[in-house]
Amino acid sequence: MRRESTEAPWPLVGGTIARFHARGLRHADLNAHNLLVDGEAERVFVIDWDKGSKETSPGPWCDRVLERLQRSLHKWLPEVDDAIIATGMRELRAAHAQGLQS
Repeated sequence: MRRESTEAPWPLVGGTIARFHARGLRHADLNAHNLLVDGEAERVFVIDWDKGSKETSPGPWCDRVLERLQRSLHKWLPEVDDAIIATGMRELRAAHAQGLQS
C-alpha cells in the first residue's frame, strides 16, 4: 500500500488475502511493504513469499497473519489516526471472511 495515501482499497486487499488463505497459502511476514496495490486496475499483489508455507486449510493462523498486517500499518503510518486503521481493518476482515466463505 502506498504510504502517501491514507485511502486504501481495504475490501480489495482483504479479498485478495482471502484467496491465498482459502488455498492454505500462509505468508510468513505479511506487512504493508508486501502489498502492492494497482488502484487503476483494482488489483493487489502480495510479494515476498520466500518464507511462506502451505497449510492444510484456513484456520487460526489467518487471524495471526491479519494481526501482523495491522501492527505493520500502525508502524508504517504513525501519522494516521488509529481509528482510521481500525475501521479499514474491519472492512478488510469483513472482505476476508466473505472471501473464505466463497
